[in-house]
Amino acid sequence: MFYRISYEITSQYRVESFFYAAILAGYFSPYQIVIIDRASTHLACLDKIRSALYYATDQQGVQLKIQVVVLPVATCELNPIELVWNMISERCKSYLATHQDWTTSMHDIAKEVMDGLTYEDAVKVLKKAGYPFT
Repeated sequence: MFYRISYEITSQYRVESFFYAAILAGYFSPYQIVIIDRASTHLACLDKIRSALYYATDQQGVQLKIQVVVLPVATCELNPIELVWNMISERCKSYLATHQDWTTSMHDIAKEVMDGLTYEDAVKVLKKAGYPFT
């Protein structure tokens, strides 16, 4: 089963609360692996998350023993959203280099770049990350 923490969870307290609520709601099964990225809010409470997930029990009283793995630095192939952010960053730089209009806000530039992303862009990112596409 795959869960993704939303970027709206921006504080250490919220990250901890998310995992405690997920445990109480029974989202986890014994011996699963939770993979987290290196976001500062995740790393700030890493020890608490590891402890909570490892020692928690399910409804039958079985210890979960869930392992938490932290993604290494600069491993875009393991965290494909980083490839998307890189693509957006490059396109924003390209836009700025070709438009020389310094009155346009970054918000408008980012919106134009994001609106220009295509299905082919998504396939390219997923292929680069190792997902099979034909």
